[in-house]
This record gives sequence, C-alpha cells and structure tokens, in this order.
Amino acid sequence: STRHIHKLRRGELDGNCFEFAVREFVGCLDAVISVLRVGQLPNYFGPQRFGYDGSNIKRAVRWINAGRPRISRTDRSIYLSTLRSLLFNDVVAARIHVQSWSSVRPGNYCVEGIPTGPMWGRGSFPTMGAVRDLDMEATAKKDDVRNAL
Repeated sequence: STRHIHKLRRGELDGNCFEFAVREFVGCLDAVISVLRVGQLPNYFGPQRFGYDGSNIKRAVRWINAGRPRISRTDRSIYLSTLRSLLFNDVVAARIHVQSWSSVRPGNYCVEGIPTGPMWGRGSFPTMGAVRDLDMEATAKKDDVRNAL
C-alpha cells in the first residue's frame, strides 16, 4: 500500500497496523506491556468522527432540536454516525469506570467473543440485563439523542 488521495471504501482495508510511541512515561511499564500483548484496549471514536472542535456534534444536535428536518442524505448519515458514536463513547467510559469493558458479562453483545458497545438505531437493543442498565445510565444525560436515533 502507498499513500494516495482517494478515500478508502468499505472492505478495501485488509487490516490496521499500529506503532506506539511512549514518551515521558511514569509507572509500571511491564503492566502496560502485558495489557498491550493481550490486545484488548478500549476503542473510542475520536475527533475525526466528531469534526473540528466538535462541529459535527453541534450540527447534529441542532438538527435533532429542530425536529430532524429533511437534509441531504450525506449530512443525515454524518449526523447519525456522530450521535451514535457519542453515545458509544459514553458507554465505553462507563464500562471502564466499573472495570467491565473487557470482560464478557451476561447481557453483553459480543463480536468474535469480545464485548462491544451498542450503536443506537432502529431495531432491538443489543445488550440486556445489568449491562443494558449500565449502558442506559451512561447515556441518560443524552436521552434526547437516544430517542432521536
């Protein structure tokens, strides 16, 4: 693969490779290395999804507050992805807080045996029981966003 100006389409990426640069680290490096070897790290959506200075979030929330008026398909897709990702990040943070992000618990939705967070939208909610309760509590302050998806 080489650098190019074309956007990657779904299915074109065979996999990701990452290099970690650790600078000014204080703590037990052996513990960090053992976690990295297991290969399970929490995976948040980042600034690219949310736009410069959170601009996609701001526009998406304005769109919801305006009653979801008709907009272009592209903008609608961006707004929905942004809002789903925002809720997903809240769930990941809550699961990290209660130290349950990497372990399978009754009610988790799993992909290849690894628990994953919910992506709000149409259809049934993927988590159940106590896991679902935690997910709902984690996103309760964004009830308007949840209800809009």
